[in-house]
Amino acid sequence: MPSWPALRGKVVAFRRREGVPCSSRSSKSEILVETSLDVEFTVRVVKKKNLTGPRLVNDTHIASIVNNPSKDSDTDSRIREGNSDMIRWLREECELTKWEAHMLMGSIVEHKIGTYWTTTVTLIPKRYVPARCHELRDGN
Repeated sequence: MPSWPALRGKVVAFRRREGVPCSSRSSKSEILVETSLDVEFTVRVVKKKNLTGPRLVNDTHIASIVNNPSKDSDTDSRIREGNSDMIRWLREECELTKWEAHMLMGSIVEHKIGTYWTTTVTLIPKRYVPARCHELRDGN
């Protein structure tokens, strides 16, 4: 088993009774148990922004996070909401035209489903967006 520092920042699942980390792509017959790890991150409040949800900028991606626990919300509507927020971000903050933003989204967007019922993440690799979009800016 890898040491705990080697697992830092990764989602870890263990095979039941074995205590051995396994990937989320394991066979359907395995029972997986998720565990938590100590993680450090920095949060910055961006004032005077009309955001629909949290935004994330890390070393490799910009991301729009949608978390809607409403029983009326489904995964498709959360993906649409994340896509709309990302288009708005690309147009307003990255200063792309409507067509540039849509072409970028259609070409390289990534979606992650954090939890099936509540959280989705829309991601764009930073290498495809202008440098001015590599960090969150305060509102005017």
